[in-house]
Amino acid sequence: MIVKTGLFNVSVLAEGIPFGVFQLFGMKSGKNTDKFSDFKYFARSKNGIAYLNKHISDFMSAKVISSGDRGTHTLFTAEITESLKLSEDRPVTYDYYYNHIKPKPAMSEGKKGYACRLCGYLYEGENIPGGFVCPVCKHGVKDFEALK
Repeated sequence: MIVKTGLFNVSVLAEGIPFGVFQLFGMKSGKNTDKFSDFKYFARSKNGIAYLNKHISDFMSAKVISSGDRGTHTLFTAEITESLKLSEDRPVTYDYYYNHIKPKPAMSEGKKGYACRLCGYLYEGENIPGGFVCPVCKHGVKDFEALK
């Protein structure tokens, strides 16, 4: 949609955000997925695009100036067209996410398995199959780590 419209919004997530928001917006994908249909805390900016208005510290709207295909993703350079500070809450960092938000994997006593580093899904078993794909976030075996 960014390539098509040349516009996008960024919601800066705040500390204290529930893991369910990550599950809804970060682990649910697809071209025909309306991620806002199950979430009531959003508004629309002047550009008409939705942004979260709860669990965030700031939001920005942007207009694409240029873009480049990087093989696995597209890199956008953009001009900020609107911004709002919505709370004094600190923004979430990766470190904060992994230490305070993302659930810690827990296996049954005596069981072996693997945990998805991105969403926390647990695969129980001695060895994870080479072509396995996480049923929650759709990442492959390279994003799983053995549990001890």
